[in-house]
Amino acid sequence: MDDAVALSQIAQLLAVPTRAAILLALADGRALPVSELAYRAGINTSTTSAHLARFVKAGLLRVEVCGRYRYYCLASPRVMEAAEDLFAVHGAPLLSRESRPDEPKVAPLRSARLCYDHLAGRLGVALSDRPLCHSSCRLH
Repeated sequence: MDDAVALSQIAQLLAVPTRAAILLALADGRALPVSELAYRAGINTSTTSAHLARFVKAGLLRVEVCGRYRYYCLASPRVMEAAEDLFAVHGAPLLSRESRPDEPKVAPLRSARLCYDHLAGRLGVALSDRPLCHSSCRLH
């Protein structure tokens, strides 16, 4: 009976389309912050945080804390393999990251963008982390 309960709990997690969207956003194995996952799922960040807490509690995702940010990623590659197996039963393959319609618009923003009055994206993070690593400046 324990196996049946565990299986039904995982099925309940995946049965909600916004949760499935969150899982698919993590399909490439990268860790993403709540705000990015909320954007991709089309829901607000507080709802996303509640969904993520359920995934973490079930052992499907893990959280990595980096400063004040929490990044979520798959607990293991097996999580996505199981999702792909479910899609295979349905007869449709999962969309690759390259074939997702919003990816061409999002990729450049991930590299560099302006956020209010500062530089953001990978470039912004790299520029702000470099002086901190060399102890030449401090955050207040």
